[in-house]
Amino acid sequence: MCGNHFSIALRNVNSDRKAEISHCLEMLDMKGFINYFGLQRFGTVPSVKTSDIGLALIKSEWLTAIELILKPRPNEDQTLARAR
Repeated sequence: MCGNHFSIALRNVNSDRKAEISHCLEMLDMKGFINYFGLQRFGTVPSVKTSDIGLALIKSEWLTAIELILKPRPNEDQTLARAR
């Protein structure tokens, strides 16, 4: 396996939601997840703060998150701009 590996601890879990939790953990195991909350994820440019992207994701503001991720960056390499 490549990439980072983390341990996740669940605390104070309501036992009547075991099936839902089990399903979520299976999906996590199968598909993993993308961590949008660290500075290294999108770089550190003043025009797009990674904390703003993370906040939009937490609030389920999907369109805002997508717009922030795809927002052009000043002085960006043309190849990166086209890819974005």
